[in-house]
Amino acid sequence: MENNSLVCLCKGISKEEIISEVKKGSVKLKEIKQNTIAGTGICCGIRCKKNIKQIIREYK
Repeated sequence: MENNSLVCLCKGISKEEIISEVKKGSVKLKEIKQNTIAGTGICCGIRCKKNIKQIIREYK
């Protein structure tokens, strides 16, 4: 997945935005959701939660 790829389709949040939050210290899904609104769309994270967790593991 490229950094400009959308992770959260519902809210239009890119992988780059998630990586940025992880590098700022957000290392829990709840923190990422609060700080980026990723995972808070109509699907409630069903589509993106797995990818967000993977990004956290890769970049923390």
